[in-house]
Amino acid sequence: MHIVALAWLFVVFTVALTLSPLAGVALVVVGGIAPIALVAALALRRQRASMLERDVRQRDDGEP
Repeated sequence: MHIVALAWLFVVFTVALTLSPLAGVALVVVGGIAPIALVAALALRRQRASMLERDVRQRDDGEP
């Protein structure tokens, strides 16, 4: 997943270089950083949920 995110950012930054400065910054923020942040937040949410589920299962297994 990391390689896809880096490739996406590379493409967005490359396209942003061809635009005016203001449009380039807007493209990087809206088309590059926001989607990557959304994907990262969803991945972290899934990871936290699985860690919580694992902790609950460990606690249940330890009790008589």
